[in-house]
Amino acid sequence: MTMKDTFSRFFFISDLGQIETEVRRVSGYIFPGYDFSEISSTLGDIERVYRGEYPGYRESNASYHDLPHTLAVFLATARLVHGLHLSGFLFSWNSFTAVLHASLFHDIGYIQEENDLEGTGAKYTKVHVRRGIDFMRSYLGKRGYSQSYLEDCARIIEYTDLSFEPAENGGTSSEVRIMARILASADLMAQMADEWYLPKLPALYREFVEGGVTGFSSEYDMLCKTSAFADYVRNRLSGVLGGVNSLVRLHFRERWGIDEDLYCFFMERNIRELEDILTRFGSDYRKAFEHLSLQKGLSKTC
Repeated sequence: MTMKDTFSRFFFISDLGQIETEVRRVSGYIFPGYDFSEISSTLGDIERVYRGEYPGYRESNASYHDLPHTLAVFLATARLVHGLHLSGFLFSWNSFTAVLHASLFHDIGYIQEENDLEGTGAKYTKVHVRRGIDFMRSYLGKRGYSQSYLEDCARIIEYTDLSFEPAENGGTSSEVRIMARILASADLMAQMADEWYLPKLPALYREFVEGGVTGFSSEYDMLCKTSAFADYVRNRLSGVLGGVNSLVRLHFRERWGIDEDLYCFFMERNIRELEDILTRFGSDYRKAFEHLSLQKGLSKTC
């Protein structure tokens, strides 16, 4: 068995039930006796929103920012917080719950309301963070959460906006700031380490076009610029996000006995593979992407 095969057994969890089980288990490592019921209930509702089974909302139709991505970020967030716990940083049950909630709502702003029949949710790319915060406030407010809790969740989600440059303190507690950095890091790590990252890049370009994101003249141009984006991600993780991504190594060492940052491992592998595909196939890269999709079984579980 190769190193990749060994690592992927513990890394690529895609089934919603398995992800919930793993996050529940990790939560118990952090806070023995942690009451997971509220998170479990929210997770079930998030699934219904994305599937079009939640009153007032259409089924998710943003092909890149989909339910599997949200689940991957949810899992990466729990793994990072476990690493934070292992590092000796003290934080509250409340802050942990807030970052789990925030991870589930961070991309819900791509979902269209039931009477919004024009285009897809990708048209909200530039404002999806604000829309996600609005959804979160409404949902958690109805469940009786305090205004201060909603403000903490809002600030945590806000950090996932790549245009957001947080101030050193920003009027929030050190716990909220580090949880915000964790979610923003988990968002970047989960998408770029995803085994489906390369086959899904054309879908991301289509979302950018509909959402009015400029800077790319074509799908191929975006792919050619992805290595530069990876450099940006590395710099953002180690810079404004405080390097909290490195905490995940503590999680994998404690949970699985693997002394490796698996997110970094698979992210770098994806970038090398993309560069190789572009070198070998150029603008005819679709053949390679089709082959990758066939290798992965044509569909994902969620």
